Amino acid sequence: ARVAPPGAARPRHSSVRASPASSSEVKPRAPPPPPDEPPALVVDTSAAAGAAVAAIAAALQFLLATPYLGGTSLGDAFSASRWGDVASTTVGRWLLVRLVAAALLAAFAWRRPTAAEPRDVVGGSVYALLGLAVVASAVGDGHAGATGWHSAEFLGGVAHVVLVAGWLGGLGVLLWALVRRDRWVVDGAAAHWSGVAMAYVAGIVVTGVVQAWALLPGWHALSSTYGRLLLAKSVVVLAMVVLGNAGRVLLQRRADGRLARSVMVELALGVAVLVVTTVMVQTNPSAAESSGAPSPTTTTAVSAPPFNATLPQGPWAVTVTLDQAAVGRHRMTVTLDDTALPLGSPVTVKGRLLLAEKNIGPIPVLFEQTGEREWSTDAVEIPAAGTWSFEVLVTDPGTSLRFATDISITDLGATP
Repeated sequence: ARVAPPGAARPRHSSVRASPASSSEVKPRAPPPPPDEPPALVVDTSAAAGAAVAAIAAALQFLLATPYLGGTSLGDAFSASRWGDVASTTVGRWLLVRLVAAALLAAFAWRRPTAAEPRDVVGGSVYALLGLAVVASAVGDGHAGATGWHSAEFLGGVAHVVLVAGWLGGLGVLLWALVRRDRWVVDGAAAHWSGVAMAYVAGIVVTGVVQAWALLPGWHALSSTYGRLLLAKSVVVLAMVVLGNAGRVLLQRRADGRLARSVMVELALGVAVLVVTTVMVQTNPSAAESSGAPSPTTTTAVSAPPFNATLPQGPWAVTVTLDQAAVGRHRMTVTLDDTALPLGSPVTVKGRLLLAEKNIGPIPVLFEQTGEREWSTDAVEIPAAGTWSFEVLVTDPGTSLRFATDISITDLGATP
């Protein structure tokens, strides 16, 4: 056998194994596998479901507004002849806008593009405009909408709701990814969501403070029902911010289990905020409740004169009495002064208030019969000063009469 001379290179054989890698060498982290569904499709599915719920809710609200505004039975909700009365009101028009926009958004979002068919600029713009219309309709039939769609209060309200929707929507997608253990979305959230969420929160706080400043007549209004609800809402939002900050730390540490629980609690608090906001929409921000002590801008000696007017129409006439023609809650009485109807006739009396100069109303006035020819209520809520139009509709089995008058309302709490 031939022996290689000293110093000669030893031949390499394929059977010789390479030395193992050093224990100090760190292998690169494998990228997460692609998701079963692209995140954009998840967002589209959520948007389609939410828009469908909004459309159904708007349709139900419109139907129920028919007997509510008219003071009639629930069966009139499906009376097409009365839908025009609802559509002629500010609330009715905004409900129709929400119904149409939400239905179109649901159909548009459900037609989800595939990965090979991304949504183009035109499609994204339509998506955003329909969503903005749904948000604007929700603000329009609330307190901010009473100042007109072009006002700072209305535009600020739209911005506030858009920011809240973005914040809660992002939390919903993040929770979906955590439950499904989708590292693709979770890793993307760790890189981008924290900063976006903080921007949402900052915008929500700023627009919320501006809205409260515009709607509340003064610091004393914090003692009213609306003010207490606003304070409760602020506390819950603060708790959400604290949880969100803790979630940001957990997101960076990839503590998925604890993060999922934190996001669930944060979303639950978000639902609580929406419930409180729904109650606030039905509450008058300007009506400070009397608790035995006068407000800083009023005294117990100040009062407005009562309103009294007799409205004739042929052989019929009604007398309308308001115990105080001022902003706040008062007693109103309608007396039927005619002799053409026998006492045994079943008569229905209903009314509504409208302040056209500030785009408020119509506000339904629901009466209860308190005498043979007398109907009254102790819960007439007049939210603002101005010249209000008041209509009374008197119906019996064979007659339907509408009476109208103007009532000049003053604000006793306004600074001279």
